[in-house]
Amino acid sequence: MNVIQAIKDQNLFRPFLGDDLASWKPWMAALRVVYGLPVFPNYRPLIQECTGRTKHPQVGYDTALFLTGRRSGKSRISAVIAAYESVLAGHEGKLAKGERGYVPVIAPTKSQARIVKEYVRAVFQETPLLRNEITRETRDGFDLANGVRIEILAGDWRSIRGFTLIACIIDEVCFFGLDADSKVKSDSELIRAIKPALATIEGKLICISSPYAMRGWSYQTWKKNFGNELGTILVWNCPSRTMNPTLDQKIVDQALLEDYSAAQSEYLGKWGEDVGLFLPSEV
Repeated sequence: MNVIQAIKDQNLFRPFLGDDLASWKPWMAALRVVYGLPVFPNYRPLIQECTGRTKHPQVGYDTALFLTGRRSGKSRISAVIAAYESVLAGHEGKLAKGERGYVPVIAPTKSQARIVKEYVRAVFQETPLLRNEITRETRDGFDLANGVRIEILAGDWRSIRGFTLIACIIDEVCFFGLDADSKVKSDSELIRAIKPALATIEGKLICISSPYAMRGWSYQTWKKNFGNELGTILVWNCPSRTMNPTLDQKIVDQALLEDYSAAQSEYLGKWGEDVGLFLPSEV
């Protein structure tokens, strides 16, 4: 079963996302590109607008960077991807006997990690076929009946270093290294640490964030791959309302009036041109 079938299935993710999936169609189009699934002709203008490309590999992408604004459904989609990759994607067969697979969901702060954890729990609780999959819940995640563990981490990757990752979801990747308590100094450091752990299973790395400062892995990945027909990483960049048509335009307009520069990043999916690092935080 592919991820789109799982989203549409009444016994899987549809109860979590809601019976009316119309507002989730932009995300389903994006996931079709990530997973190399057939794309309907009416999706192609949206895909070209959000990726700057007309061609995408039929096998999909190992790494995807979604740069969308606030209230676009990022954290809920992160939870759906985590549940799909941990239970329905069939990765268990790739693990050696006795080997445990991990699906880490990493957020820059503890408060953001708590939000993601609540969404992950809700996915399983509201999904009839997956309701009994969680065998144990801990402060940092969920043990599943198939032996896979979903690990919810805040600003750190050290607890999963050396483990086999079958997929990894990074929430608000552009904001790593900004919090004083963060053990990760930048998104570049984070990605370097995670990539080797995904190599064995060839798992997907899904990064979802609002754009922020023009620096680090996120910015360089956008610069090299957005609009590049030969790019090896999918970069999906668009305003909040492109991914969530139910977001009231008045909210966006008000934010633009109050702080135009910040609102461009928070709702229009644009990089903050006035955000930079004159001095690194440690200095």
